[in-house]
Amino acid sequence: MEFSRRSRLRLEDEFNEDAALEGLICHNVALYLLPPMVDLAIEDFETLALERLKVLRILEQATAKNVKIGSDEGRESILNEMNHAELKAYARLCTGNRNTDLDMEARRRDYVSHFILRFAYCRSEELRRWFVTREMELFRLKFSGLSSQDVADFIEEFDMDYTPLTADERAEVKEGLYDSTGYQTVSQIDTMDFYKVPFTDVLDLVRGQRCYLKEGYAYVSAGDFVSVIGNKHQELLEEGLQAHLRLLPELENDERFASLLKGLHTSYTG
Repeated sequence: MEFSRRSRLRLEDEFNEDAALEGLICHNVALYLLPPMVDLAIEDFETLALERLKVLRILEQATAKNVKIGSDEGRESILNEMNHAELKAYARLCTGNRNTDLDMEARRRDYVSHFILRFAYCRSEELRRWFVTREMELFRLKFSGLSSQDVADFIEEFDMDYTPLTADERAEVKEGLYDSTGYQTVSQIDTMDFYKVPFTDVLDLVRGQRCYLKEGYAYVSAGDFVSVIGNKHQELLEEGLQAHLRLLPELENDERFASLLKGLHTSYTG
């Protein structure tokens, strides 16, 4: 699977930092392909870091309580926790894709804070594992709030080589789709988007018998498409953490940032 690098062009073509960041925040669900070009005071750096850490800890606690992040009940519980903790920007990003001023501001906080935490969590295998697990939970929470159109917009924004089945293609495999999504009626199947992907991209769905298999391909509903993207997203996160580890000595030349980053994981967030 290839992802578009057009954000890189916009980043390099623009001269002011706000425009560079604007070119990266194209959707409420981010893949964090490129680091943003922003200047931050240490106070803002710390505020954004602690804010995102609080979000990740909410997700950690939910998982410890066996809350199903992708379920309606689980989503509602987690979003209530976020709103109660004054994390409304993050809660907003988990309820679909819009392009309002509030959404754009939420995307900015989300994007920049993610890269800040990469510096805090790249320094050991244990920290990297914790961070990737939490970030994948946040990714699934965001993705589970997308409509079929939002998913289509996501695919288009990142130039992914996936298109929904046409009506004729869906008709050819309708019976298999119905059998693999037993909680849906035939009439609902007719209104859902499905994607044809190599079955090796969604082995978790194959194991759970949550997709229709035919001739080496899996037919995946828009609602389960998170499994298609999830593996690639995790790979990008792990690669990104290794890249940040190589950059860490330069950032830690400033003792203020070094102290903040080293102590962040054990910081009190309320």
